[in-house]
Amino acid sequence: MRKVQAAAALSAVAIVAVAAASGAAAQGPVKVHGKVAVFATPINTTDSKGKTTTTGVQVTGKVKSQGTCLAGRKIEFTELTPAGSFVQTLTAVTTRNGSFTATLPFVSTGLTSKANGTAVTLSATALQVTRRDKDSGEKVKCLEASGINDFTAAV
Repeated sequence: MRKVQAAAALSAVAIVAVAAASGAAAQGPVKVHGKVAVFATPINTTDSKGKTTTTGVQVTGKVKSQGTCLAGRKIEFTELTPAGSFVQTLTAVTTRNGSFTATLPFVSTGLTSKANGTAVTLSATALQVTRRDKDSGEKVKCLEASGINDFTAAV
């Protein structure tokens, strides 16, 4: 009888150990959240008749996250106007401290002169990446982070 009880106890300990090991392995890399602070300033030009038109957008910003998730993040931009949303073809890459700058062309498609002074929203998204933390050696998943800012366009 004691042999049966000992075998049952050993089996229970083995099952708990296997469950704990598989639970720890299934957890995966640490997930790190963040956000993007973005500031958009229109670049306006004046033609020979004195009409002001927005031709581009100067963008500066910073990814706010854990240190492992700051450098080398690819930033994509989307312009949201009353005429629709337009994904920019230009991207930016963050520096070591998470900051970035970019000069984007302004997409005035669908906007008429009646829309002069329209608020345009610029969205900046830092794409998801997986890295290894230098201090702990642990695998880290830097989740997608985004931020928005408005500016006034001259059409």
